[in-house]
Amino acid sequence: MRVLIFLFLIALFACEKNNSPEETLTSFVNYRFEKQQDLEHIKPFLTDKFFVFFNDLNLEARDKVLGPKNILKKKFKILIKKCETEEKCFVTYYLNYLGGEKTEHEVELKKIAEMVLESDGWKINDVTDVKTFVDFKDQLKP
Repeated sequence: MRVLIFLFLIALFACEKNNSPEETLTSFVNYRFEKQQDLEHIKPFLTDKFFVFFNDLNLEARDKVLGPKNILKKKFKILIKKCETEEKCFVTYYLNYLGGEKTEHEVELKKIAEMVLESDGWKINDVTDVKTFVDFKDQLKP
């Protein structure tokens, strides 16, 4: 009987999701490539400070943030995680995607996400651009 209870507890804790900075960032990036996005669904990934920043954007800028709908993720990779404390980490990541509303293009990004641990898990507090490369498949049209 003890063995059965022990196995049940192991299975229960093994299924529990380990909330790490990398998992939060990965979930956020995956969500950003879904078709229907809105601020309320982004809120759980962001600190209150960062969410207020997004919420205060004008409508045109907010539409750009919530993004073009015609994008396809090719590659996402966590490159480095560096933690200053147990509650604050910086995660450098690479993202490559295809897009195209007016012209087809491929984008490569390298960014650093500042992640902070709050009572309900890891959140994105800020994102810094390191590198952006855009390869247009067609000529740019004025």
